[in-house]
Amino acid sequence: MKKKYWRLLTIIMVALLSFGFVSCSDDDEDFSLADITGTWYTLEDDWVYSISGNTAIEYELLGGTYGPYELNDWTIRYTINGNKMTATDGFTQTISLKGETLILKSNEGTIQLNKFNGSPQQLITYLNTGFLPYDIAIENSDGIMIFYKYIDNNKQKLEVVKSKEGYKGDIVIPEEVNYSSTKLKAKVVSIGDSAFCKCSALTSISIPNSVVTIGRYAFRDCKDLKSISIGTGVTIIDDQAFRGCKGLTSLVIPNSILSIGQSAFAGCSGLTSLTIGNNVTNIGDYAFSGCSKLVTITFPNTVSSIGCGVLSSCNELISIEVDDANRKYDSRNGCNAIIETASNTLIAGCKKSTIPNGVTSIGDEAFFGLNELMSITIPDNVASIGVQAFHNTGWYIHQPDGLIYAGRVAYEYKGKMPSNTQIILKEGTLGIASNAFRNASNLTSFIIPSSLTNIGCHAFDECSGLTTINIPNNVSLINDYAFSGCI
Repeated sequence: MKKKYWRLLTIIMVALLSFGFVSCSDDDEDFSLADITGTWYTLEDDWVYSISGNTAIEYELLGGTYGPYELNDWTIRYTINGNKMTATDGFTQTISLKGETLILKSNEGTIQLNKFNGSPQQLITYLNTGFLPYDIAIENSDGIMIFYKYIDNNKQKLEVVKSKEGYKGDIVIPEEVNYSSTKLKAKVVSIGDSAFCKCSALTSISIPNSVVTIGRYAFRDCKDLKSISIGTGVTIIDDQAFRGCKGLTSLVIPNSILSIGQSAFAGCSGLTSLTIGNNVTNIGDYAFSGCSKLVTITFPNTVSSIGCGVLSSCNELISIEVDDANRKYDSRNGCNAIIETASNTLIAGCKKSTIPNGVTSIGDEAFFGLNELMSITIPDNVASIGVQAFHNTGWYIHQPDGLIYAGRVAYEYKGKMPSNTQIILKEGTLGIASNAFRNASNLTSFIIPSSLTNIGCHAFDECSGLTTINIPNNVSLINDYAFSGCI
């Protein structure tokens, strides 16, 4: 199987048993067979899996990066038992689920698969034409033709799918469709993946209360979409559902919404007013990234999971509040930031943020892309800074080439590193940021002071020239892949 291989450096050190090793990623979700039933695919690794009950069928996806695509004639059958699936030849993969991503791990590597609502054959049609097969097409009372697919065997539930010509104008999706030739009535419960994607002439959409799910890419890059009415039955807004809808200026996310997917509203650069419903529990990575005109945002007390980069590149944002009753996050002391309370990790900020003294960690991309953030005071007890936490900020852009410190953390070596570089961290340094010296092949020697406690994810990844590094006893955390590829 064409999967990526990881190379890990084994470091022998006197204080090995005192170090903690932690993962950069969140725990995987519990799942049932029903959760993973369906079609899963990846274009990066060229595989398609069809899962039904405790059986999975593996297909090789032919066609490379750009297609045209087809399925190879041969297949491999797996039997699923718990979180393991085993092929007839004994090859075993471990299954985990994160949102709409199925992750398979084996001794050959890891692959991540996307969910597709349809059969493997329908997937091929979609990949080659950009058009999903439909079951019925019904003209609204306003004369607009909408295409649907049945998503249940009883033909009582419908999903809106893509039109070959694309949708345009003002569209009102009905709650129920009466298909006269069959005298059947069916309820519209879903907006399918990519159903309105890149419909540049779409100006408004009204989604009825019967709809439960808005699929991935459903309205992505509908640049002239100016008005959205989301029904009170919708519970899930999936990944990138409204990404790049630059014409939106105001948005109300109703109280029915439980989950907002990755990059769901990223790049909605015209958005100035946003209300998040009071029952949202999950907000994915980059959900509001690039909402560059957004000024204020409030997170309700129900939110229990917020991804990285959620407010990155929100350059006009000056007010961030978390409801005081939230048990997972806070915005203590009017800091205009989101802090994970238990870990004291600041996960998202804005140009008006202040970092409270109790904060010990700054998360991945917490301030990424804030080009008006020219300076910020980092408390002395911050020992951990995540991937690109301050990249593309005004502060970072104006830093000179060479080793950059963010407070007491060695943040990054900026610019081209000379051959045979030796770096000596200054005494009092507490941490080395994630990715700080990644791919620094000219780095040969690195001296760490006794004050250091934390080495971030991928900190020395692919430092192939590194021959000397001494890690003091005071280091308590070495994060994932910190020294990967240093051979």
